[in-house]
Amino acid sequence: MERDYIVYVGTYAAEDETGILKVAVSRDQRSLELVQGIKGISNPSYLALSEDGTHLYAVMEDME
Repeated sequence: MERDYIVYVGTYAAEDETGILKVAVSRDQRSLELVQGIKGISNPSYLALSEDGTHLYAVMEDME
């Protein structure tokens, strides 16, 4: 599958569950492919990629 975009998706998940998804998007095939699931962050509901693309930042909604 030729990848047009890589998208990061934050979800509501417990720390031991997959909370961030890295997804490849193909416009030609109109498909999504899960590339990677990331655990270790609870409720990563907002994500931001650094300008140079080397760091992904996540906001944890339940952090005290």
